[in-house]
Amino acid sequence: MVCDICGKSTLLEPSCVKQLISLPVFSAREQSSTVTNVPPPMPEQEYSRKCNEHPGEDLTYFCEDCSSGAICPECVVHGIHKAHRVHTIKNACLLAKEKIEARIFEFNNKIQVLSGMAEQLNTSKEQLLITEKNIINQIDCEINEIEKMLMKKKETIYASLEKSISNDLSTLEQQQKRIDDKRNELSSLCDQLQYQLDSSDKVFVEFFNNC
Repeated sequence: MVCDICGKSTLLEPSCVKQLISLPVFSAREQSSTVTNVPPPMPEQEYSRKCNEHPGEDLTYFCEDCSSGAICPECVVHGIHKAHRVHTIKNACLLAKEKIEARIFEFNNKIQVLSGMAEQLNTSKEQLLITEKNIINQIDCEINEIEKMLMKKKETIYASLEKSISNDLSTLEQQQKRIDDKRNELSSLCDQLQYQLDSSDKVFVEFFNNC
């Protein structure tokens, strides 16, 4: 807002704004901005700036303890604002500006702290993602090594099994050959015996004596 006393643009706290807009000059401005078909406002110097409690007294002070808006000197000396903390409207605007600047400084400090915390969180997040990636790579490498070991072990077991089966097959084939040879030998002997049985008695007796 622009102060009517000092003519400077000043940011005010909400509580101060609420009190200052109760001035007649602010009320007239607010009405002119909200009501239609109303003649344009009078020049600022023609606004009534007189105290309702003490006619003829200018509204030149501002009570810090109340929210009644601008007050006059009589209100301060003899009225309900006696012994209250009062300031001229100009000083009140300056004090409000100082409070706002202090609050801005406080908020900026908090923003810097929060920005630092946010940066730390981002850094921690990045480090966590890097750690996750490293762990995954490490796990993949270990799994690859395990797979290589298992493959090598598999090849060794398969080779040993193949060799064992081959030896067993060779032994069985040898046994099968001996059995076949023995069976053929017995079959030949049986054929010879059968032949002698079928021969004459004289031939049979000679063959039997020779056996």
